Amino acid sequence: MELGAGLGLCGLVAHKHGACPVMLTDGDSDTLKNMRSDIALNVESEVIKSESVACKQLLWDNNTEAFQ
Repeated sequence: MELGAGLGLCGLVAHKHGACPVMLTDGDSDTLKNMRSDIALNVESEVIKSESVACKQLLWDNNTEAFQ
C-alpha cells in the first residue's frame, strides 16, 4: 500500500518487480484520474490490473474502514 502515491510510480515499479496486490492511494481527485491512466498504460492486462493493482481515494480521518 502506497499512501499519497501521486502518479503511482513507486507502486507501479513495485508491481513490475512482483509485488501483488498493490494499492495506491491519494486524496486528490485529479491525481487519482492521472494515476488510473498510468495504471492502464503500465499494467498489460485488464484481468491482471483489476486483481493486482488498484487505486482509491484516501482522505485522512475519513472512511478508513474501507482499507481494513
